[in-house]
Amino acid sequence: MIRIAALALAIVLLSGCATYQWSKDGATQQDFSQDSYQCTAQAAQMFPTAVVAQQVTQGYTTAAYTNCNSDGSANVSGSYVYGSSNTNCTTTGGQYVPPTYVNVDANANNRSQAARQCMFAHGYQLIRVCNSHCLN
Repeated sequence: MIRIAALALAIVLLSGCATYQWSKDGATQQDFSQDSYQCTAQAAQMFPTAVVAQQVTQGYTTAAYTNCNSDGSANVSGSYVYGSSNTNCTTTGGQYVPPTYVNVDANANNRSQAARQCMFAHGYQLIRVCNSHCLN
């Protein structure tokens, strides 16, 4: 079992080392910066930021509990109750907890894909860049 866990951890750690970067034969860093800016701007025009509320959790009602206490005394004879008794009941809980929302950009993925496709159209490729610990 320990071997499997160690192997799984090693795979996760080693495979996470690789990153990808854009590459184009003959392109300078200035060329890349200009093309990247152009593609990002074009994608932003096509898919502007669209902040929407996204529900993360559902609303719910907490559990309700009722606790009753009696004081006084009562005597029962047959079907009659003699004396006095006060019963006080308190209910706790039962409150509604509303759903939780977070704001997200509904166009983020489309904008990213459009910028990526633009870079491909400009002749760039994504290449895998590995440090010395990566699995090839």
